[in-house]
Amino acid sequence: MRTIGIMMTNFFGEYIAQIWPGVVRGAKERQVHLLIFPGYTATWSPGYLYQQSIVYSKIHPQTVDALIIVSGTFANRLDETTYTRFFDQFRDVPGVSIGSRVPHKTTIRVDNAGGLEQLIRHVLSDHARKNPAMISGPLTNEEARERLQVFRDTCESLGYSVSADRVYEGDFTIPSGHEAVRALFPEKKNSGYPDALICANDNMAFGAMRELKKLGYRVPEDVAVTGFDNVHEARFSFPSLSTISQSLDEQGYQAVLAAVDLIDGKSVPPEIILPSAVVLRSSCGCYCADDEGYACTVKKIETTLIPEKPGIQCDEKFRELLVAMFTGEEQTQRSRKVITAVFNAARAGKNSEATLNQLGEHLHSLISEGQTVRPWVSLISLMNIYLQKNTTVGRKSYETAVFLGECLQVVISMLRVEQGSSEFRLAGQITSMRTYLADIGSALTIEDISEATRLHLEALGVKSFYIAVYDKPVTHRKEEPWTEPEGAQLIIGYHNGTNIAKSKRSTRIRRGQLLPYAYAAGKKPRSMIVCSLYFRDEIIGFMMIDQTDITREIYDNLAGNVSASLKTAALFKAREESEQKLLEVLHQLEQSNTQLQKISEIDELTGLYNRRGFLNLARRSMELAGQMGRGGLVFYADLDGLKRINDVHGHKAGDLAIKTAALILRKTFRNMDVVSRIGGDEFTVLALDTDEQFIPVLRKRMEELQAGENKTLGKPWKVSISIGAAPYNPGEAVPLEKLMTLADADLYREKQLKKKNA
Repeated sequence: MRTIGIMMTNFFGEYIAQIWPGVVRGAKERQVHLLIFPGYTATWSPGYLYQQSIVYSKIHPQTVDALIIVSGTFANRLDETTYTRFFDQFRDVPGVSIGSRVPHKTTIRVDNAGGLEQLIRHVLSDHARKNPAMISGPLTNEEARERLQVFRDTCESLGYSVSADRVYEGDFTIPSGHEAVRALFPEKKNSGYPDALICANDNMAFGAMRELKKLGYRVPEDVAVTGFDNVHEARFSFPSLSTISQSLDEQGYQAVLAAVDLIDGKSVPPEIILPSAVVLRSSCGCYCADDEGYACTVKKIETTLIPEKPGIQCDEKFRELLVAMFTGEEQTQRSRKVITAVFNAARAGKNSEATLNQLGEHLHSLISEGQTVRPWVSLISLMNIYLQKNTTVGRKSYETAVFLGECLQVVISMLRVEQGSSEFRLAGQITSMRTYLADIGSALTIEDISEATRLHLEALGVKSFYIAVYDKPVTHRKEEPWTEPEGAQLIIGYHNGTNIAKSKRSTRIRRGQLLPYAYAAGKKPRSMIVCSLYFRDEIIGFMMIDQTDITREIYDNLAGNVSASLKTAALFKAREESEQKLLEVLHQLEQSNTQLQKISEIDELTGLYNRRGFLNLARRSMELAGQMGRGGLVFYADLDGLKRINDVHGHKAGDLAIKTAALILRKTFRNMDVVSRIGGDEFTVLALDTDEQFIPVLRKRMEELQAGENKTLGKPWKVSISIGAAPYNPGEAVPLEKLMTLADADLYREKQLKKKNA
């Protein structure tokens, strides 16, 4: 089955939201796979978002048969040279560009000039504005330059000169609309401020209207504002935004049709230009219905149908006008039957309960499929206009109005259902993602990540997703070109709900592939998003996931959280390996301790290491532990009152006291710790992988052992040990002798404290 790649800077935002339904409609109609590559641009993206552009390396003739580039969003951020060089890497893939021209690709765009000129003339002539200004897009963008030229030419044709200070170059974002107003308008009103502001897109118009309000300018009373694009927010902003409809849905649909024709070897023109339409709303001073389809149909009724003689032929023409408000062959055919039933009942002045039920069931089915029923408000209103003009005044006209009023109530009721369904679905998705983020945030292994991802994505209707990691993370910095590693391993994979990561089939992904060969093809069309997985400047791998009705922003967050979880799992695994290595080192140290006991580094009286043995073994131990990032403690101890024991009870008693002190220290510390007698009544100890929190525990243990040994000995003298400690960190190059000196100083403080307490 044929596969079409969709290349865009991101998968959310109003621009993509309006293109996407047309793409889906075309793909369903032509039965093709879709692979979506949202990747920002490597040279512009802030922070580490440039890593997302890695997914573009997956676009080549082995993965897609044709490519659709949503180029307008790239043209906003790249100069012409960079733009051309960037897209040249895809010259071997036949394709279509939506918005801006791309070398070797068919271009689909709207007639910028026709609609924009009409809108500018409307504002300046119909609303008598005399001082126009414009917020253009970035002049590196072809469409931005074209729209600016239309503005200049139209103003000049109407007798208005446009000086350089009446044009502000924006970047198609809301913040640049704010900045433009601060540059074009004085903080205090005067006679010279612009009274008409033409914006090259809707986003800049939204920013401009908000900033104008902050500065005390009224829209449209003081300044008429217009946009370009007709994004969804334009209808709901205050005031509602007069703009140009680009028919983005149709652009997406036509792009798919053209791409399929290219795959099939059919002839496709180098440029497909679609008409634009003026949408008049409150921001320019008009009070018009905010549905351009409604306004156009009313105009057709008034200019073509009303003058005709009422009858069957006229009715059929009208019904076709209503059907034309819908898109998609399946929806058109289903809606046609319901429109005909409602129209016939209204025409007959018959309040048909069966028809009302048919209408309600049809609208409910549309909602369940994710369709909107909003156009039906306009449809019922248009039907009322037509029938009132073509129905004899009297009882029949009244009954028609009553029936259509009840139809409108059904539509309004279904609009509430649609809104509630949308809110409920979104709330469910958010709840599911919150739970997923909590689960995946605590996952420490690939198995934990896999199970948490499967459970929560299945709850969101996702049946297929694949996560592949490179053999080792690849450091990739912004200024460096990307070279894909030799291959990747599929570590998490569910294909139509079946776990394939543990399949007996090969899960190795060769360079250039997206999936293991056995799962790369399929007979049923599907739409999948390809995301880069990265953590800061490290590329971990990539992910593919079913594109469903999940809110688009969730996909972006999903990839980021999967990346963070994979990084956590890798760090946890490295820590486990490090700890295992440390255990092996400690085991080696224990073996070394046993061997060293057989050589001259052992103190003959106590069986502990002597000074030389301690220094040699302690240095080696500290070096090995330091490689593992482990610190420890060095202890210095001595036997209290040994001279008195020797003087009063003899040297044999003194030797017994020394051996008892050695026994107490050996029991106090662990087998892996290095305990030594460095001379006379002085002892030293090296304890690895410990810190100062261990000292109080050690002192208590040593005191308990002293009490026990003294009771067992039953001598008139007592064994008492004083001890001091000095901590060390692996990153600090402190000599062992220095640590011994510090521990000895701590020992001295303890002995002084004992004397004071005594």
